[in-house]
Amino acid sequence: MKDLGSVLPSMADENDHWMIEWVATKPEFRRRGLVNRLLLEALEIGKQSGYTRAQISAVVENVGAVSAYKKVGFEEYNTVTSPLLRKHLPISGVTTLRMQLLP
Repeated sequence: MKDLGSVLPSMADENDHWMIEWVATKPEFRRRGLVNRLLLEALEIGKQSGYTRAQISAVVENVGAVSAYKKVGFEEYNTVTSPLLRKHLPISGVTTLRMQLLP
């Protein structure tokens, strides 16, 4: 099987959220629903592990990532911006999204 993309879930944060550190696909395989499939698989692992909530973040400028995360059920939780970020990096901030996994 080809290496089309990857997802990196991690253990819980201090609030007991199932953290997804990143999800990505190779450019030639984008816009085929692979990110959704990777996210859904990672979220299922979180559910099976007993986590009640999941969290993922994206830079503000990456509207495609935020849109993909919302498509599988994440909701925007918080956005932090700073002019200092723009001074040192090509980003203005980070958006954190969360979703309920289990009641």
